[in-house]
This record gives sequence, C-alpha cells and structure tokens, in this order.
Amino acid sequence: ISTANGRATGHRTRLASLRLGDIELRDVAALIAPGMDGDEVLLGMSALQQLEFSQKGGTLVLRQSTLQ
Repeated sequence: ISTANGRATGHRTRLASLRLGDIELRDVAALIAPGMDGDEVLLGMSALQQLEFSQKGGTLVLRQSTLQ
C-alpha cells in the first residue's frame, strides 16, 4: 500500500463486527498493517461512512448513521 509515510505492507480482511463504545458496526472492510507502532488503530472510510459526526465544544461526538 502507499501511505503518507511511503510504501508499506498491508493485508485486506473483513471484520465481522467493530465496537466503538456503544456503537457496533458489522461486516467492515479492514486492512492489517503490521508495521504500525503501538496500539493505535486507524479508522478508514469503510467504518467512518457508517457514522455521523458532530462537535460540541472540545468534544467530537460519533453516532451510528441511520442512513445505512
């Protein structure tokens, strides 16, 4: 794959479910990138397109989209 950091190895997969607090997404396309440091997880458009975003003060609020 090509990233902002250059080329890297990645493995495509699908997640049966992905939980973000009280939000549960199902059948999400995902990419496993073994070269990433730490425990950070990046959410791509396959997950983000299923969410609605709003900002209140300094807080980002995520809600499961009702337009699925």
